[in-house]
Amino acid sequence: MGLTVLNTVIPGMTTAGGVSGLGPYLDYDAGAEAAQLTSDFVEWSFALEAVSHRGTTRSRQEDFPILVQRLLGALQHPQARMGAGDPLSRALTDLWWRVEELHPSAVHSWSARVRNHIVARWWEYQCRSRLSIPPFGHYVTRRRAGVAALCVLTLPRHPGLHPGPWAVPTVRRLALAAVDVIGLDHDVALYPLSLRSGPFAANAVNCIEMREGHPWDVAVYQTVRRRDEIMVAFVKGCELLAAENDTAVRSLSLRLQDCVSGHIAWLRRTGLPRLPVRNQRAAQASDDW
Repeated sequence: MGLTVLNTVIPGMTTAGGVSGLGPYLDYDAGAEAAQLTSDFVEWSFALEAVSHRGTTRSRQEDFPILVQRLLGALQHPQARMGAGDPLSRALTDLWWRVEELHPSAVHSWSARVRNHIVARWWEYQCRSRLSIPPFGHYVTRRRAGVAALCVLTLPRHPGLHPGPWAVPTVRRLALAAVDVIGLDHDVALYPLSLRSGPFAANAVNCIEMREGHPWDVAVYQTVRRRDEIMVAFVKGCELLAAENDTAVRSLSLRLQDCVSGHIAWLRRTGLPRLPVRNQRAAQASDDW
């Protein structure tokens, strides 16, 4: 299948054989125009995240809430927002029209996912602004809506096709597992950078560290442990769907596999700061968890 149960960001671990060389979200099989659309959306998502972090400074506390309202308005009334507003709103309007042109059957579901994505960024911003850290389970549930992969996966693999069998319960559970693996991998990889945003950065490691009372290194490896449990369930789910007769279900399962394995490969190539080797205390705490 190309996927194995492995840790993504722990030093000394080797890349699993067969892991895709794709980025986390790009799907080159979809054609150049669709791949460019995906790439541009992911860049937009990164820009939104960067702005949300800048907005927590005292001098700019009103900026991000205003931006959120503009973005939601751009999604609701794209016809009225052409060429107007701030750069992020204009870019989102442009993305909406490109989705409408390439994937007209999916534009409403894509808009709903992007709306959830924006609201999730708003929720994380509120956590930082209020100096509050949610419990781990609450954070993971809310974080699902903020993963850009879910917005991209809403679009069909090829222009003009139906978005896919998202109504199938097994497929939905597999998609959520994929999103959780990607989100937790992302949080562990970016944990060293998140510390620059202050002690209340929205991050799974921070949730475990501050709400469960663990040292940071123990919190990191407990996050990885929980991620690995979800990865085991994801791999088993992929194996189950591989036996399905429905080709659309099998195709979406393979796409989810590409997304997860591509994200693993992408994280290894990003040059993000690596976590230090865990000390004995962290090793014992993680093994006993």
